Amino acid sequence: MFGGKTVELEGYEVSGSVAEGVQTYTFLKQSAAAFNKFALTYDADCYLRGTIAYTYKNSPYLEEFYLEPGENKVYASFIDGYLKYGCGKNISRITIEAVDEVEGSFTLHSIVTSVEKVYSDFVYIQNDRYKLGASLNWGGALAYLEDFNDSDSELSNLINCHDTGRLVQQSYYGTSDPPYEPGTSFNVTWSYNPVQGGNQYNQSSKIIDIQKTDDSLYIKSRARDWAKAEFTYCYMENTFTLFDDYVKVDNRFVDYSPYIHPVKHQECPAYYTVSALNRYVYYDGTQDWTNDTLTYRDDLAFWGDPAQPQINKTFSSADAESWSAFVNSDDWGFGVFAPTAYGVKAGRYEYNGTKDATANPTNYIAPLGLFAMPHCEPFSYSFFLATGTTEEMRELFGSLKDSTSNQLSVSW
Repeated sequence: MFGGKTVELEGYEVSGSVAEGVQTYTFLKQSAAAFNKFALTYDADCYLRGTIAYTYKNSPYLEEFYLEPGENKVYASFIDGYLKYGCGKNISRITIEAVDEVEGSFTLHSIVTSVEKVYSDFVYIQNDRYKLGASLNWGGALAYLEDFNDSDSELSNLINCHDTGRLVQQSYYGTSDPPYEPGTSFNVTWSYNPVQGGNQYNQSSKIIDIQKTDDSLYIKSRARDWAKAEFTYCYMENTFTLFDDYVKVDNRFVDYSPYIHPVKHQECPAYYTVSALNRYVYYDGTQDWTNDTLTYRDDLAFWGDPAQPQINKTFSSADAESWSAFVNSDDWGFGVFAPTAYGVKAGRYEYNGTKDATANPTNYIAPLGLFAMPHCEPFSYSFFLATGTTEEMRELFGSLKDSTSNQLSVSW
């Protein structure tokens, strides 16, 4: 589905106020024009929950969304049925209420609807070196990275995309305490866990927005709760940018949940690669960024079993050499660098050396943050992906170590 008419809707009236609980916009004139995306321009001085009521497949439909405070803010969102080529019409009502029990103000300036292109599962960008793909069926998480300079014709996609829990993606851990009701995963009680790809049942997170240029891709999604069927109260945003020799990923996250979360180690990001890159390489010394000797490990096992060989390292400072990679026997591989990460966790699962990106065996790296998910407070961080020999990756990451600032709330 491509293009379509853009419609600015008029003819709504307002009743109630945020201070009184709920502000309702009732549409006296309903537009029969089809849409799969709507955009609100508004002013607000608090965090808000909204609903939009419209007709979908000839039946009334109610969709939930969340808004940040600001002046002349724009919230744009595909409808729930976007990936199924669905369209709505006849918007009848929009309601707005404060997320917390606070008094605040909200003004709706305009609402615009449109029919936008529906992508297939993968959205790709590429340059002379890399082809990068995000899976819309899995929340816009990175599911494909190919290095055209790689001489191995059997090794194309370096990212393991066996299921929604793999990929290269945002994932955060929160509370298990009431009022949250924990789920169960891997036979244990599981905390609040927004996962960009989706949940343990391979149900996808919702795609909110997509913006694509020749060398960058922006995707916003509403994450699923890993151990449960429902969506979480949060939005994840990613901007993937291709450079000549690396990929930069800028992540942003806002949690609108009513929960108070404890401090936990957080995956920033979660990274999974193909089993064929079997050797883990990292710097385990104290002379960071001096080309000191690297450490190689080819004995790593499942990172979830503390009795098995794995990596659990805390870095010495915010300037630590906080990159690592999985490489092959030729010392060529795929690395991740997260400036100011607190530490790193790594391991292998069911190692068999396969080059199949959809296979169950995989290798895992998680640059770690140490913080509590904030309530209604955006935070962001950036990281870099690159391929090459360990010497090439180390030199590249060293040149990037001062090029970004993060908000991982780590105290050194």
